[in-house]
Amino acid sequence: MKRNSFLFLTLIFCLTSILAAGACLVGNAKAADAKVYKMVGKITAIDLDYNTVVIEVPLGKKETFTVGGPLAKDAIIEKKGVKNPSLKDFKVGDEVVVKWEPTPNGHLIKMLAAK
Repeated sequence: MKRNSFLFLTLIFCLTSILAAGACLVGNAKAADAKVYKMVGKITAIDLDYNTVVIEVPLGKKETFTVGGPLAKDAIIEKKGVKNPSLKDFKVGDEVVVKWEPTPNGHLIKMLAAK
């Protein structure tokens, strides 16, 4: 009887481990599949304290789309003539190329480059 209990508990442990590993793989696949959008627009606001930026992207003659959020920790930042640029090197009105991805908390800026 003790042997059957041990085998049963071992089987449950193995199945739980397999299911947990599968859940981790699925979670990582979803994160890797996140859609990244690339747009061109003008900076309308910068908050250096929160490392965030807001960009208005024209969608036509009268419509715009607002991209706004924090820069990712690994965000790529580019500005000609500036070595190791950061958000403080940009100003409101700058035309930029932005790459961003949607998150449950809003937009996450993956790349910001002066046009």
